[in-house]
Amino acid sequence: MLGFDGSTPDRRTPTLLALFGLVALVGAGCASAPAARGPVAPGAGIAFDVAKLETDNGQTALVLERDGEGVRLLDGRRLLLAAYAIDGRTITVRDADDRIVGRIEDRGDAFVLTPGDGDAARALRLTREPDGDLALERGEAVLFDLKAREYGYKIVAADGSELGRVRAGDGRIAVRNEARETVRQTRAPMPAAGVACLVLPGLALADAGGLSVATVVWGLPE
Repeated sequence: MLGFDGSTPDRRTPTLLALFGLVALVGAGCASAPAARGPVAPGAGIAFDVAKLETDNGQTALVLERDGEGVRLLDGRRLLLAAYAIDGRTITVRDADDRIVGRIEDRGDAFVLTPGDGDAARALRLTREPDGDLALERGEAVLFDLKAREYGYKIVAADGSELGRVRAGDGRIAVRNEARETVRQTRAPMPAAGVACLVLPGLALADAGGLSVATVVWGLPE
């Protein structure tokens, strides 16, 4: 995945890096399970055939490409990074070697990404706050906040520091670092939240792409 310094970590990284590991277990103590959302038609929500995330000088960094009723994630050389098979409210994540490395479920109030080995302790959780902010959590810890703004999102780390901003407008979505320099951009018809997920530092590429695809297909958690 892409950091705000413009770097591209090793595409082989299978899990989250320790410093920025993401999102999580369903919280304990819920009074009741959230209501299930309606069915999703095959291919629904995918408004692009190819979505390129480019550097500030126009070089292709990552590509989301429609593949039948699913989506593939490619690097700038068009090497396969991950594939996403969409089945209603579940997305199966496979790596470049066709191994299942995760499953994402739309549980209504959260998108939950469980690793391929089923280890719930390392599951990822994307939720939406009443004010529109998105939170990326692991267990009780909020590791990233995507603060909803009129222009898109401000990305904030666990320590409260700003990592960058995702701005939608003028026919594109631009990713800017903390110095307000554009480091990534796309003109594809996809949500700003999806671009934000794709550039979070430390998130494995397969996971970043999966959360991005989830926002494309399902919208945002309720």
